[in-house]
Amino acid sequence: MSLVQVQRSPSPSIIDESEIPDFDDSRCSSRNRSMSECYFAVRGAAVVLPHGDNSPTCSHGSANGAEIEGHLQLMLRSLRPQDKMSMAVRLQTQVSDHARYLAVVSTHDTEKLTLLIGMDYYKGQMTIGVVLPLLWCSRVELAGDGGVAVYGSGASSKADNALLFRPVSVQAMWFVFQSLHKELEGTQRETRRLREPAMATEHYMDRITSPDFLCAQWQQSSMEMDDEDELKADTVRDHLSEEGKAKEALLRRELRQIMQSVDLDSVTSRDIREALAQRIGCVDGHKDFIDREMLVILGQMDKPSRIFPYLLLGTEWNASNWEELNQNNVGYILNMTREVDNFFPMHFKYVKISVSDEASTNLLNNWNLTYSFIKEAKESGKVCLVHCKKGISRSSSTVIAYAMKEYGWSLEHALAYVKKRRNCITPNKGFMEQLQTFAGVLEASRHRHAPQFNGRGGTPTTTAGSRAHSASCIRSPRRVSSATDSVRFIIREFELRRRGAEDPVRHSFPLDVISKRSSIQQIS
Repeated sequence: MSLVQVQRSPSPSIIDESEIPDFDDSRCSSRNRSMSECYFAVRGAAVVLPHGDNSPTCSHGSANGAEIEGHLQLMLRSLRPQDKMSMAVRLQTQVSDHARYLAVVSTHDTEKLTLLIGMDYYKGQMTIGVVLPLLWCSRVELAGDGGVAVYGSGASSKADNALLFRPVSVQAMWFVFQSLHKELEGTQRETRRLREPAMATEHYMDRITSPDFLCAQWQQSSMEMDDEDELKADTVRDHLSEEGKAKEALLRRELRQIMQSVDLDSVTSRDIREALAQRIGCVDGHKDFIDREMLVILGQMDKPSRIFPYLLLGTEWNASNWEELNQNNVGYILNMTREVDNFFPMHFKYVKISVSDEASTNLLNNWNLTYSFIKEAKESGKVCLVHCKKGISRSSSTVIAYAMKEYGWSLEHALAYVKKRRNCITPNKGFMEQLQTFAGVLEASRHRHAPQFNGRGGTPTTTAGSRAHSASCIRSPRRVSSATDSVRFIIREFELRRRGAEDPVRHSFPLDVISKRSSIQQIS
């Protein structure tokens, strides 16, 4: 651990001990308060110390301390002069030569806010990757496996308004977890009246400049459900987004052309590599890259299924294929997984529903949100890609639910329609049961204005209309055999009409549908 003093001035130089007079006894003096901050730094975290005559001595320690000092200085330069960073926590990353930090920033405008700003240090530059304001309704939770989850709206179902991260150490995890809860105490009093994004929030969101493959890490789920050895689309995120290696870009382009022109059922990996070498020369130094890229291209060659002109159903590979997304005019991506990242968060509008492909997973509660998202894409003129990992269960169930609500189709019709356009879909047993429930809710919703459904049946009083109807019955041209039979006929008809008014016909609905009247109001 160490104490460091960090300059907020534009000067790129880092303070050297020799530049501080009487270093062993120096304090963070008042004349430097506007230009510097003192931080208490431990592995993975740094906390600002209050200025004052009794502030502890600011010192410089190991090379690790110098690195923290340099990163803190770059982070402070990314802030507005009136804002203050109270804490910075280093986070785990999957990219080499990359440092990630979560900075807790207090703003000092007309509205006082606490912002969580994700910063990326990569190739000598500090950039902003994500911004999330703490509001009165926000929640902070432990996400398991050393992770912390912050839900900006307070609702864990709104995954697009969540931040999930893992500090580099257990000590840093507990430190940031407790500190964020403390920040929430003041935030809940200050932000309850806010209705629109504050000026400071918009200022920093406009300055999100981290590369796409770094921004994608801020969109990751809190739990990775796949085997570490399994090849996934997100394992190639760096290569899909980074444009610095011309050789690999050339290999990828030529490899795709070769694989699209050969019979993949009979060709071998060696055949493809030899064909590639004939085109661009020796490729011996890129065998690992070629083998992996062949699997990536195979996954991406499975095209997404066009369910409607504005809706595609596909896999994680389709969601990672930049060229294909642009060719299909995709502007909206609905990610129905907890294990697959949002690959291009700066270029497409995302909603991520963090659910697993298990029968016990509750998908039904999300179908109102997913319907609105797909509907927004339709009305915007853009295409929406709905995907899970394989495009078989989670995403297909969501598309079926959308079709049922949008077009008033039955479950059988919607299922057959989607399966005709993507024959591999197989919603699991639990999702099929939820689709049946959803069908009942939609059917009840379509009848919600009926007087029988709302308990507004006819009254037992005889109205003018009913009297006229009774009279028409009395004037019926039926033949009666005698005066006695005529009287009996009139009485019998009158009694039937009276009982009909007192006991109106009642539609029967399944009990589970009747119990969901509040859900019906939301879905309609």
